[in-house]
Amino acid sequence: MKYSWKDIEPYLTNRLSQTKNIMTFGTIGSKNVENDVDIIITKKPQAKTSEFYREVHDLFTGLDQYMASTYDCKAIKFIKLCQQDEALYLSGYKQGDLALHVMTFVSYPQLFKDWDWALGPKDNIKSLLSSYVPLLGKTEMIYSSEFSKSQHNEHLILNLSHLDIINSKYPTDLFLKKMNHAYGYVSKHANVDFVPAENKEEVINKFYSLCDLLEA
Repeated sequence: MKYSWKDIEPYLTNRLSQTKNIMTFGTIGSKNVENDVDIIITKKPQAKTSEFYREVHDLFTGLDQYMASTYDCKAIKFIKLCQQDEALYLSGYKQGDLALHVMTFVSYPQLFKDWDWALGPKDNIKSLLSSYVPLLGKTEMIYSSEFSKSQHNEHLILNLSHLDIINSKYPTDLFLKKMNHAYGYVSKHANVDFVPAENKEEVINKFYSLCDLLEA
């Protein structure tokens, strides 16, 4: 590989120093860029969900541009481990590209709900987070009283985040189809009107407007 995670950290640390809505950003696991890097990002409790996700999307858009200009490769973000092969294939992954398994959470109860089903009899959330290495914030923040409060519609926000492929590189037609399907599903269960997006700009803007509707 032309680079290691240590080479990327200064860029991320600089960008994260400017954040207003991200509480913690860190890695778990080996940080082996030859495979994929696992990242957990949490929202400041007082931050708007739409602004949190806007910063997340902008951060990885910037990282992709940085990787292209510095190492002549792509940064490809995927959300769920079970979607990794599909996401990387559809995004045109090639050896040397940076694969990022990114998990975002707006509260500790949401994080617990997302992970609890997969825990073994001897596992717990704290043991899994024991290897968390933050570039921003501290692990203890995830257990704070403020972050421990459930957020309105956080189950639907979790669904929305699981279906988010904005920082992937899917073909345009499939990108629009999958994101509109995601928006239609979440809108139905939130009992709000849904109008399909017609282009990538509309897809991105609709993500944030839907976050605002879910948080209202």
